[in-house]
Amino acid sequence: MKVMNNGFYCDVDLESKITNCWSITNDLGLLAEAILDFEKPKEVIFKMLEGLIYIYDLKFALINIDYEKIVKAFEENEIVINGNFEKNYQSCYELLNDMGVLLSYMQEKEMSEDEMANAFIGLETIGNIKFENLFDDFAYIVKNFYKIKS
Repeated sequence: MKVMNNGFYCDVDLESKITNCWSITNDLGLLAEAILDFEKPKEVIFKMLEGLIYIYDLKFALINIDYEKIVKAFEENEIVINGNFEKNYQSCYELLNDMGVLLSYMQEKEMSEDEMANAFIGLETIGNIKFENLFDDFAYIVKNFYKIKS
C-alpha cells in the first residue's frame, strides 16, 4: 500500500503483510489435517510447529516495521492514529506464544491425535478472529487517513 494524499506519502505494504501473517491460521489447520488425515508422526508435527513459529515471528516483524513507518509519517503530519491496531497486533502475535506453549505441552504430555488436532483447530479459529480484528483496525487507519487529510 502506498499511502499518498495531499503531498503526504508513506510507502508501506502493510495490507499484504497482515494478509500474509493471517495465513498462519491456514497452516494451523493444515497441521490438524496432517495429524488426522495423513497420520504424520508426532515428531514431524513438532518440527512443523517449530518451523511455523520461527517463520511467523519473522513475518510479524515485517508488519511491525511497516506499522512503525506509518506511525512516524502520521506523527510528522500531525495525524492521530486512533483505534486498537497495536493491541490487536499484539493479540495476533500472542498466537506464536500460544503455539509455543502448545508445543511444549505436547512434547511433555501424552496427547491423542484428536486432542492435538483439536488444539490446532482451536488456535486456527481464535487466530481468524484476532486477524479479522487487526484487519478491521488497519482499514480504520486507512479510512481515517483519507478523511483527515482530504
